[in-house]
Amino acid sequence: MKNRIFIFVLLVFITGCSDIPTPGKGSSEEESNADKSKKTGDRITSALAAYRADHLAYPDNLELLVPKYIPKINPPLSGNQNWLYKTYEAGQRYKLGFKGDTATEPECWFDSEEFHWVCDKR
Repeated sequence: MKNRIFIFVLLVFITGCSDIPTPGKGSSEEESNADKSKKTGDRITSALAAYRADHLAYPDNLELLVPKYIPKINPPLSGNQNWLYKTYEAGQRYKLGFKGDTATEPECWFDSEEFHWVCDKR
């Protein structure tokens, strides 16, 4: 009998807590377009690394990654939805970025030398 009461109380507690927001499920911590864009950018940076491993330099443009290194280049969800890409030092370094919506989203850049995203704070 005690087990049945325990299970009943546990079920009531679980169903009563189902409305608690969790990150990524409609909570205030929902992922921004800039964060989603950085995740898309991370897939591009992985493709760029694979390209460099084969060619000893980064490509002149992102389209050279398709389809061998990445099936397609998805645009960033922020700003004008275009990737900005530039190589430096004879193709040994690059920057990949996107401009944010001037009102709400930051401008973000990934530098192959520093190997992380840097976004301005708006």
